[in-house]
Amino acid sequence: MNFNNRLVAISYRGGFGGTLLSKILELSPEVARYTESTEIKISNFGDAHYNAEKWFVHMHDDYQATLTDKTYFLNSMSLRLKQELEKDSKKLIIFRIHPNMTEKLDFVEDLRIIHIYSNNDLQYLRYGYEKIIKPQGDQVYIRFNRQRKLGFDIFDEEVKRKILIDWINEKVFPVENIRNQYKNNLFELNISDFLDPSQTESSYTRLCNFLSITECTKKSTEIIKEYLVAQPTRF
Repeated sequence: MNFNNRLVAISYRGGFGGTLLSKILELSPEVARYTESTEIKISNFGDAHYNAEKWFVHMHDDYQATLTDKTYFLNSMSLRLKQELEKDSKKLIIFRIHPNMTEKLDFVEDLRIIHIYSNNDLQYLRYGYEKIIKPQGDQVYIRFNRQRKLGFDIFDEEVKRKILIDWINEKVFPVENIRNQYKNNLFELNISDFLDPSQTESSYTRLCNFLSITECTKKSTEIIKEYLVAQPTRF
């Protein structure tokens, strides 16, 4: 399937800054914006999801990763994406996926992957907990229990802890699989370096070179500073 070399997927787990990265990349004129606004809002607990793109529906959910195939992929395309693809444009379309979806997208010709990893997974999983799980309360545990078929019927603190441990220990496909599949179409981004003020600019420059897009260094640096201020500081 050919999308005219326009699709770029950010592969990451919740809490690893994928939404932040997608919005920063949208600052470049060669990248299509999901909305016309260039504003990136960071919540007071470090979440950038206020204006996250939704080119595809539910493509970053770890549960949905087990369901992904060509039909599911096409059915997940939003009306906004279809409208963008109809334009006579070469602008890149940046969307977010769970890492386990990468191997199932080999039917997308010339798909480029930005795979996010870190030096300390627990730090970013905690970010994910603070941003995604904690604000939703008990409903997120009920949903995880159903999706992962864990079999709990009560949700006291002990059960919640077990569900969290299952989420932390989620089996993610080895990055070697992604390397073998995508080869020169893969960029591995160390989020620890990208968010380190001393290394942000060099990491960002390498990524922009990989995508052949214009750098917006000043604006992206300002956004990252705002993002870091709002993060939990336990680690």
